[in-house]
Amino acid sequence: MSNKSYLAAANKFISIDHEIFEYPYPLSTCDIAYYGCFCALASYDRNELNEKVITNGNVRKFLEPEGKLVDLIQAFRNNSFATVFQLLEEMRPLLLLNIFIEPQQKQLYQLIRHRAFVQYISTFGVISIPTMAIVFSIDTNELIDELVNLIDCGIIDARIDPISKTLYRLDENATLKNSTRLAKIQKDLEQQAHILVLRAAVLINGVNPAKEFEAEMEASGAGGMRHRMGTFDDSDMMDYFVYDEPNH
Repeated sequence: MSNKSYLAAANKFISIDHEIFEYPYPLSTCDIAYYGCFCALASYDRNELNEKVITNGNVRKFLEPEGKLVDLIQAFRNNSFATVFQLLEEMRPLLLLNIFIEPQQKQLYQLIRHRAFVQYISTFGVISIPTMAIVFSIDTNELIDELVNLIDCGIIDARIDPISKTLYRLDENATLKNSTRLAKIQKDLEQQAHILVLRAAVLINGVNPAKEFEAEMEASGAGGMRHRMGTFDDSDMMDYFVYDEPNH
């Protein structure tokens, strides 16, 4: 935790066995509960929080004597973020008195706030920012500034319409499908442009594929077959003309 490796710290804290925990002062079961809870909130997603903390019987033995920690984790899982931030503010004075967590308190709170934004946005595709501001008990313009910063940092994959004050979450699957579709359109256009260039070159140079084909048939002794097959006209020119894709 002192190295700000909160994910690794969370995994360590939740793996401590409550039944055999014996540690000299100043580290107590209460400390393990607080350290594990805050590191988990700062690093776990919603599913991990539920599987590794909420439904973990061993972890709950550490948490249950600290009722506010249980309320905090439950509120976070249920997207009750106004309650989450209210509880965080109530716990701040206690954390500032703890010699181990006090140096980490500000960054932990910031990471928890960021993860709360990510979790809320991942639930919806289109979000009214004024409504989101109410959920997080924050001014709408301040929320927009925070969201813009998170988008710029790559923490949130979304875009904001400043006029309607709406946030649109970008769907990774939809983005991939659009990229694939645009790549196919580009390839088709390149092929059509290549055919047009070839056709123009044929016309400019006075090449007549129909006559060349007839000459080849005569030279091969298949002149009679030409009459049975019918006349090779200009409409068949591009079907006869075969070209290779240019090498890049």
